[in-house]
Parts: sequence; C-alpha cells; structure tokens
Amino acid sequence: MTSALHSELSAAQRAQRSLLAALALSMAGLLFAQNIQQEIGYTLVTVSALWPCALWVQAGMPGLPVWPAVAVMSWLYYAVPMLRDHLTQSLYTPAEVFSVAATVSIYLVTGTIAWRLLFSGTARRAEPYTQVLLNSSQMNGVIFLGLASGLAFLVCLGFWYSLGAYFGVARSIMLNACLIGCYLLGHARGTGSMRGFRWVLALGLLAANVLFMWTFLYLITGMTELLAVVAGYVLTTKRVPWIPLVTACLVLTVLHAGKAEMRQRYWGPSPGSAVPNTLSGAPVFLAEWFGAGITSLGKGEAVSLVIDRASLFQLLLRVQRLAPQSVSFLNGQTYALLPGMLIPRFLAPDKSIGRAAMILLNVQFGFQTVEGAQTTAIGWGLIAEAFANFGLLGVLGMGLVAGTIAGLFTRWSCGAAPVSGRSLVGIVGLVTMINVEGDFAGLLSSLWQSLASVAVLTIVVRLFAAGQPDPSPSANWVPPQPAEIR
Repeated sequence: MTSALHSELSAAQRAQRSLLAALALSMAGLLFAQNIQQEIGYTLVTVSALWPCALWVQAGMPGLPVWPAVAVMSWLYYAVPMLRDHLTQSLYTPAEVFSVAATVSIYLVTGTIAWRLLFSGTARRAEPYTQVLLNSSQMNGVIFLGLASGLAFLVCLGFWYSLGAYFGVARSIMLNACLIGCYLLGHARGTGSMRGFRWVLALGLLAANVLFMWTFLYLITGMTELLAVVAGYVLTTKRVPWIPLVTACLVLTVLHAGKAEMRQRYWGPSPGSAVPNTLSGAPVFLAEWFGAGITSLGKGEAVSLVIDRASLFQLLLRVQRLAPQSVSFLNGQTYALLPGMLIPRFLAPDKSIGRAAMILLNVQFGFQTVEGAQTTAIGWGLIAEAFANFGLLGVLGMGLVAGTIAGLFTRWSCGAAPVSGRSLVGIVGLVTMINVEGDFAGLLSSLWQSLASVAVLTIVVRLFAAGQPDPSPSANWVPPQPAEIR
C-alpha cells in the first residue's frame, strides 16, 4: 500500500514538473514572439515536443527515450529559430510561420502516439542475469578498447580511406565500438565501478574523441558520443545529471551558433579540407569556434543566406511556400533510393552515395546546383522531406513511421539490463534518430549499418567474456521494481 502510494505521488510530481517546464518554455515565447501567430506556433511546437518527455517520465522511464530525444532535438531546430524576429519582418509572413509550426506539431503528435502505443502496457520483464554481457572488470576493458578504437579511426583517417569500398565497413565498426564504449562508460559511472585514475583516463579518451571529431566541424557526431554517456548513466541510475547536462547544452548552443561561420572559413572546396585536424591544434581551433559562436549569438542574426537556408525551420518555411505551387511534389522519389542504399558498397561499388536523397531535394527546390551539392551539404530532416514528397499527408505518414521505429527501440530496451545486447541496439537507435537533419533513406541506411556493426561487436564481446567468471548481478545492474515500469 505504501509503495503504491509512493508510486502515485512520484507520478504526480513528475507530471507537475513536466507542466512547469512547458509553462516556463511557453513564457519564453511570450517574451520574444513578435505577434500572436508566432506565439501560438511556438507554444504548439513546445507542447508537442514536451509531451513525449512527460509520457516517458510518468511511465517510470521504461527503456530508452528514443522519441522524447527526437522531440527535444526538434524543439531546438524548429521552436527556438521561430522566435527570430527577422523571419516575420523580412522573409515570411506570420501566417506562414504558424503554418510551419502546425506542420511540425502534426509530425510530433502523430509520432508520439505511434511511439507510446508500441510500449504501452507491454514493457518487457527484466532480462535474467545470464544475459548481462560483461562483469565490471571485463566492461572496463571494453570501454577503453572502444574509446581507443574511435580515436584510432580519427587519427589514422588517411589509412582507412585507402581501403576504398571497405572504408564504410571500417568506419561503422570502429565508430560504433567507440559509441558502445561511451554508453558503457556512463553505465560504469552509474554503478560506481569506474572511479579514480581509470575514470580520469576514460574521460581523457572521451574528450580526445569528441574534440578531435569537432575539429572536423562535425558537431552532431561528437554530441552523440556525449549523449551515449548520458544515456548509459540515466538508464542505470534512473537519475538525470542536470548540472552537467545543462552545462553541455549551453556549450553546444554556442558552438552550433558558430558552426556555419567556421565552415565558411575552413571547409573550402570540400568538408574538412582546411581544418587543423590534430589534437595539438584542437584547443586553439575550438577557442576560435567558441568565439565565433559568441559573436553570432551577440548579433542575433544569420551570417548569410546560406546559413538561413541551412536552418531546418527556415528550410521548411521555404519548402511549404514553393510546393506544390512552384515546385511539384516529388511523390516518393527520395524514398525510392532506400533499397539500393542498404547494400554494402563493397558488394555494389556503383551504388548511390549516402547524400543522394539530400542532393535530389536541394537541386529540385533550387537550394543548390548539382556541382555545389557535391561539396556542401544542406540537411533537410524528415519533416521537410515528407512535405516535399507528399505534402501534409506525407508529414502525417512520416510521423507515424518515425514514431513506430522509435517505439520499437524503446520497447526492445524496456526492462533490459544496461549491459546487454538489447540495450546496445537501443542506444544505436537513439543516437541515429536524434540526427534530425538527416533524410529518411540516409538515416535508415546509417541505422542498418550501425545495427550490423553492433551485432558483430556483440559477438566479439561475448568471445571476450568467454571463459571468464559470470557477471556479478550486484556489480552490474539492479533490475527496476515492478512499479517503476507501467
């Protein structure tokens, strides 16, 4: 009786916190919105993005929050840019801004419904301890091996390029090994098995991976490694490390603001062609990047038209203005590229490049020329791509598809031991789907490669643990109480 009452009180407290968060973010819209349409649109997207977060928390945080993470990223990419006053003053009307906000809300709401239905009342039982892959000692070895693997890939990038058609295989296996190492690092910290000198050394390797990746100006890729650490910690402890998380968000906000300016300075004819991609040059380079971000935020305006077009919210504004009046709907042309992209390049050397759908969209809507699209990428995201293909009906359908995929990953990880094959599959789904700039074919192709890599790595981990003592349940995982998964 006491346990049930405590559970009900906890659910009420979670609901109250979610409501307060929604009200606080909506108040930000009142402070910065220029008109009522902008305020209502911002509130629509904010509430739609926070709803899956509230559902997941109220349910006792079962499995990995794949769709809530997608929703939060969507809020950053669509709701926050909506409050930029130059949108309504010089480029688009308030009615157009509200229309795009409604489109984003349709996508988030339909995705939330599909995601929640998939694991509602069907949370899996906790895995038996025999399914835990590693004990504490073995896990620490895999953590360092994974982090070292990611760093070796970045440092020796020229060698991996020489593998030709097998480059993609090497990249997928080594970077996913690093991602698994990051996830296990968060879990080890949560259980207390990673401390002292080993913790400092692991943090150093993690920082080297993230900073080196950021010297190529690939912000999201480095961010996913940090998110994997947080996911491992949260799934283990059922606690959110708010102070480190908020600090990281502030740093990422500044870096994101300066990313476009830094790419203009350093990318030149091709991505990464002029960046100082060495660990020794990383501190000075990142200091310059941070300064560019502060300057950009201080100006409060886009640096150039190219940056405006690279914003997902502004891109969706332009797509809805053009289609279907000036540019005909694509009727699924970008989705038709998916089957060929799932074949490994070493089996089909002439297969389409990973950015084929993105190039098709940018050229069709006049954002880039064919030549320009070969060197500079303008991400679209699933919402704008769906509208470009089928209009609002496409957005509704893509919301259901994306929510279903996210729901499958959440359901698969419900009740799973943090150090298990199911959890590793879930973390790959999480970090892949939060790339809200990706198109559907590119995301599924990346997801397919990552899942294949995780399958290989899981087999390797099992071989690594063969002949060793069985994992100790108390050292690895305490399964949640039945009341925590509802």
